[in-house]
Amino acid sequence: MPGILIRRAEPEDGPALVAAMAAIDAETEFLGRPGEYGDWPEKAAERLETWREKDVGAYFIAVDRGEIVGFLSAFRGSLRRESGFVSYNQIGLRAGHRGRGIGGRLMEAAEAWARELGVHRITLRVDEENARGLALYKRMGFAIQGRMPRSVDQDGAWRHHFEMGKGLRELPAFEAEAEPAPPGGTLDGVIIGPARAEDAAALRAWEMAIVNEMPWSAKEAGEIASEEEIRAGLARGAANPRQLTLLAWSGTGADTRVLGLVGGGFAEHRMRHKNFLGVTVLREAWGRGIGRELARRYEAWAVDKGARRLTTFLVAPNRRGVRFAERLGYRLEGTSPDMRVVDGKGVARLRMAKLID
Repeated sequence: MPGILIRRAEPEDGPALVAAMAAIDAETEFLGRPGEYGDWPEKAAERLETWREKDVGAYFIAVDRGEIVGFLSAFRGSLRRESGFVSYNQIGLRAGHRGRGIGGRLMEAAEAWARELGVHRITLRVDEENARGLALYKRMGFAIQGRMPRSVDQDGAWRHHFEMGKGLRELPAFEAEAEPAPPGGTLDGVIIGPARAEDAAALRAWEMAIVNEMPWSAKEAGEIASEEEIRAGLARGAANPRQLTLLAWSGTGADTRVLGLVGGGFAEHRMRHKNFLGVTVLREAWGRGIGRELARRYEAWAVDKGARRLTTFLVAPNRRGVRFAERLGYRLEGTSPDMRVVDGKGVARLRMAKLID
């Protein structure tokens, strides 16, 4: 559209972008609410600079006569195997500028940036009642790949979202090897409890073992945090009452061996009822009930804290993990193709959820 400039936001745009987002939020029921952006208003310029330097994220803005009238935020996966997808987190326009093709132009600019990075897939989420947004995204080539009930608690009413995706290029599918038989056993000798800072070394050894056992793992060995970083992360998690990491281990002191882990936490604000978690057990400890006990204790904690929705993410090759989640009452909500790339092959991500009545 003549007169409307579409460009990537620069650090100096930070204050004006924050103000524009607040104005747009006030004109729609589908975006944020005051107080939901944390320290973004104070650190917008700093974040825009960091994202540009690392090429991990960007805001694209629509400018009309010097005023920001629309924006789109886009971020790519942080791990190497997940750096091939970009997520559009927010898209918004001033009320008087809707229906004029600006949203499509913002999406075109973001897609061009994604293609320059070699991205192969773009995802976004949208309120199922946002008819204008749904129509735009479908015109831009996005397709619904899942539905997420109870995504947002807005003034006591549930809002439900669709996840949508668009492939930019095709990838061959990753094929998993046959699963080994579980060794089996009991919980005898297994201790389960909250992770502590002193568990950092054992936890790092466990994570290295998991990466070696799971060829579809999100991380590669070189991306595993150092013992010092893990210790600091455990200390931060222990101080947050809305996060929990439980470990299953055997042995004591220097002989401690972590066998399994469940970890996660709550979202905030309108999504404070949502809890995200993951359960992983070493192959040598399969069939002993460790995963079930970790999940049981974690769910009891989450429900006691107010969880109304539990969400976990798996990958399609992890057939054992999918069956485990189904036995716990989780149901498939959506499949996102090629969200991870292993040896040049695409790995589909599965979103599974359990609703708490």
